[in-house]
Amino acid sequence: MMRLPGFGVLVLLLGEWVPIIALWITPVIPEVCWLPAQVEKSIWKKEARRRERERRIGMDAARLIAKDRRPGQGQNLGSIKAPQTLELEELEKLDHLSLLALSGKLDAHSWVWDKLFVTPPRGVLRWGLRRKLGYLKRDDGLIRRDGGWQGLGKEELKRACVDRGLDMLGKSEGAMRKAMAQWFGGQ
Repeated sequence: MMRLPGFGVLVLLLGEWVPIIALWITPVIPEVCWLPAQVEKSIWKKEARRRERERRIGMDAARLIAKDRRPGQGQNLGSIKAPQTLELEELEKLDHLSLLALSGKLDAHSWVWDKLFVTPPRGVLRWGLRRKLGYLKRDDGLIRRDGGWQGLGKEELKRACVDRGLDMLGKSEGAMRKAMAQWFGGQ
């Protein structure tokens, strides 16, 4: 919806030339108008960014744990729940590392934080996770209503896996379906 006004101006200015330059102006074009090459490139970029975030979170884990640790109190590691079982109210109780790990997996915070090599504040992480988890809960409900994950086509399945932070690069359709079955089975 945010891209529509800019795209409308481009259509008015360029008319029939828009498809010719569409590959170079992907951020302005609404996703439903993307060419298959643009969709694939976007998925690859998103997966690469997610993997890089997970690598950086692993490197920063000790610092983030020490930051949240209170004197005389042990740290409860392994308390990160699966995103599909997490309630929005539970976000307030999560420590910085858990918030960052979930946000990195679900691509819930801006890439600008990654480019600046800065860890986003808790408020930004909670806000992004609240939005992303709300979207995923609505999407899960719509998928269930329309026949479940079994009824998804290959492209819909790929998009659903990407939205849920499930690794799908180089995976077969069967492996993606298995990952979606685990996602819906974990609820």
